[in-house]
Amino acid sequence: MTLTAVISRYVEALADVVTGSGSGIQPQVALEELRAFDAALSSSIELRNALISPSVPASRKRAVVGRIAERLQLSRIIRNFLFVLIDHRRIA
Repeated sequence: MTLTAVISRYVEALADVVTGSGSGIQPQVALEELRAFDAALSSSIELRNALISPSVPASRKRAVVGRIAERLQLSRIIRNFLFVLIDHRRIA
């Protein structure tokens, strides 16, 4: 499976959740939250390296992303989406 196909699957899954009834988040807000996380990730090469490093345990990555999500006031859906990316080694 190509990287583009993998990305498409994750994007479609997130879009299904966000646009589903009872999601509690507007698509534009979800996009803004993802952009805020991307900005945080882009602002720190150390953070980026830690999140993509296979030597850092997923539990540690989840803890760090959880703290960032708290500070950025990310919704539960976006936070959990980021956790799924970590768990499936797709956070990069």
